[in-house]
Amino acid sequence: MTGIQTLAARGLLGLAGALATPLVARMARRDAGAGERWDRVFLAVFALSRLLLYGLVFGLLHLAPRGDIPAFYYPQALHVLAGQRPYRDFISSYAPLHSYLDAAAVLLWHSPLAIILLAVLAEIAMMATWSAVTRGFIPGHSGRTARWLYLVSPLSVMFVTVDGQNNVLIGLLLALAVLLALRERRALSGISYALSACVVKFLSLIYLPVFVLTMRRWSAWLAGTLLTLAVVYGSFAAMHLPIQQPLTAEGDHRGAGCLPYVIEVLAGRQLSGHLWDGLLVLALLLILGLILIVSRSHEAQRIAMEKWRGVQLYLLLHGMTAMTIAVLLLSKKSWPTYVLMALFPLCVLVAQSRPLTIWLFGLFQCVAVVEHSFWASILSQPDSVQMRTLLSAGNHAAFVQMGLEILLLAGYVLFLGIAVRGIRRSALSRIPISPWDEPAG
Repeated sequence: MTGIQTLAARGLLGLAGALATPLVARMARRDAGAGERWDRVFLAVFALSRLLLYGLVFGLLHLAPRGDIPAFYYPQALHVLAGQRPYRDFISSYAPLHSYLDAAAVLLWHSPLAIILLAVLAEIAMMATWSAVTRGFIPGHSGRTARWLYLVSPLSVMFVTVDGQNNVLIGLLLALAVLLALRERRALSGISYALSACVVKFLSLIYLPVFVLTMRRWSAWLAGTLLTLAVVYGSFAAMHLPIQQPLTAEGDHRGAGCLPYVIEVLAGRQLSGHLWDGLLVLALLLILGLILIVSRSHEAQRIAMEKWRGVQLYLLLHGMTAMTIAVLLLSKKSWPTYVLMALFPLCVLVAQSRPLTIWLFGLFQCVAVVEHSFWASILSQPDSVQMRTLLSAGNHAAFVQMGLEILLLAGYVLFLGIAVRGIRRSALSRIPISPWDEPAG
C-alpha cells in the first residue's frame, strides 16, 4: 500500500472505531453478564477478532509490514541471529533484550510477520491479565465497559494488530505488575515491571514512583525491580556495551503530535530542548506529588488493608494514565503509539465517565490514528520551522495537519484533566468505600 492508501485505511478504521465506541459502552452498561464464564467468552471474542484481522491483513490481502517492523525491529533481530550485539555492532534505541525477543520470534518463523504476531499474542495475554484485575478488584460495569472499549479501539487494532508496535509489551508487563501487586506478590510484581524497561524501552521507568507511592509495603517490590534492572543492564555493561545509547540516540529527536511542536510552529523557530524536558519533568513531579498527598492523607491512612487494594488500583490506573498523557503532551518527541502502555487504564477511566466523554474518546482515537500518518504521508514529516513556512505559503495540507494537532492536544488535555481529577477524588472520605461508584468526568 502507498502512504496515501495507508492514510485512507487509517481514517476509515478510526471513523469505525469512533462510531463503535459509544455503542459498545451503552451495550456494556446494559449487559448484566459477569463472572468467569463471561470473561472466557469475552477473551475468546477478543483473541478471535485480533487473529482473524491479522490473517486478513497479512494472509489474504498480503499487505507488507510497514513502519518500525521493517525499519528497525526485523533488521535488528537479524543482527542478533547473526551473532551481533546491540549498542556495539548496531545502533538500537530500545532496551537491551528487545532485539533478542524479536530474534526469538524470527527464529521460529523467518518473517517480519512473526514480530507482529508476537505483539498480537502479547496483547491477548495482556487482556487476559487485565480481565483478572477487573474481575477481582473493579466492581460494577466499569470493568466490562473498559474491555468493550478496548475491543473496538482503533488504536489497538492499528498500532498492534497491523503495525506490531512494541509498546503493547510494556502494557502486558505493567498489567502483570499491577495484578501481582494487588495479590501482594510484591517482589514478582517488581520483576515484571522492571522487565518492561529491560525488554522494550526506558520510557516505562516513569511509572516506578507511581507503584512505590501507592504501596504501603514497597521494599520487596523495589528490591525486585532494582535487582532485575541491575542484572540485565549490569550484564550488558559488563560486556562493555554502551547501555546509554538509547538515550543518546533519541535524546534530541523532535516530532509532531505534542505541545512543543505546536508552540514552535507558532513561534516560527525551535526552542531549547532543555526547556521542554524541564517542563515535562515538572509536570510528572506535580502528578507524583498529588499521588503522594492522596496516598498519605489521613483518609487514606484510615483505610483497612483489605479495602486499600481497591483504592490502590484506582490510584495506579489514574496515575499511570496521567503520567502517560503528560509524556504524550509535553515530550518533544511524542508518538500516539505510546498510549498503548496505558490504553486499558485509559479505557477504565473513560468507562467511569459520562456519555459525552465516551463520544469524545472515540473522536480522540480517530484523530490519534491518522495524525502522524498525515504528517508523514502528505507532508513528509516537516519540522516545526518547515511547517511554519508551509502555513505561511497557504499550504492547505499544512492547515489540516495543524487542525489535527490541535484536536489531538485537546484530547490529551481532556483525559489528563480527568485522570488528575480522579486522583484527587481518592482523597475524599467516600472513596475508601468504593472508588468506582461515581462517574469521574
